Amino acid sequence: MAKQKHRFLLFFSLLVLVALVMAGCGQGKTETQNAPLTLGQAQKPPAGQAGTGRPVEASFYERRDSQGGVTVEVTWLTPEYLQARSLKMIPEQEKDLSTNLIFNIALTTHSGDLRDFDFAGAIRLKVNGRDAGRGTWEFVSQDGHHPEGMIRFKAPGNEPLRELTLSINNLRGVPVREFKWQL
Repeated sequence: MAKQKHRFLLFFSLLVLVALVMAGCGQGKTETQNAPLTLGQAQKPPAGQAGTGRPVEASFYERRDSQGGVTVEVTWLTPEYLQARSLKMIPEQEKDLSTNLIFNIALTTHSGDLRDFDFAGAIRLKVNGRDAGRGTWEFVSQDGHHPEGMIRFKAPGNEPLRELTLSINNLRGVPVREFKWQL
């Protein structure tokens, strides 16, 4: 089981690396990039999509915020996102994504060490306006200047997702960073 979990983490780490390279992670030093990687701005899916109703563009699932000397890149991991990045899932990953809301979070700073930040305690998720409870954090990379990890929240039962708001509280003097998705 631990070997499968390690393979899963390795797979998603590679996924994020590919996504960052494709998104051009070193595009400039702006505080907040415009849509779809926008602070606090909800993205609406394009009209006329079939299937789950979720967008098929990878950029819909990606957000970025740069404040307080820290850049935070959040990716909502979904089957649609993986498909948009041309990545295949193994059955364990498919099950994980069907029972959890999973977000990959990559941070970058050029001063200090971010590993001692309480990610599980400081990251909250609201689903359709309701608190989803505490998530479980797992490091993918424990580099002090470039930590990366995944946070999982239990997916709501049969309730359709209409809005997600992921908040990171008190990271490097920034009271709240919000990342929103509207479906």
